[in-house]
Amino acid sequence: MTGAPLRRKDLVSIELSRAEGSSGNVTCSVSGKAITTQNAIAIGKTGKVMLADVYEMLAKPDMACPVTGRKFKEKDVIQLAKA
Repeated sequence: MTGAPLRRKDLVSIELSRAEGSSGNVTCSVSGKAITTQNAIAIGKTGKVMLADVYEMLAKPDMACPVTGRKFKEKDVIQLAKA
């Protein structure tokens, strides 16, 4: 956080996958596992949210989103804060 004013082009839209029939738990877009207290990331170019360990195993080696196949750079990876 730099303290600079936020610009509209700096905002990123993310897609939250939710578990079927649950109380609205957010799930990993790749594995389908519920994201509770685990580290999670979002890929800015695709908006997909996934568990950090899934990202390390599947997305980071190829630098491509496992869901969409779209290439991304390290700067497009957003570490999500735990709530």
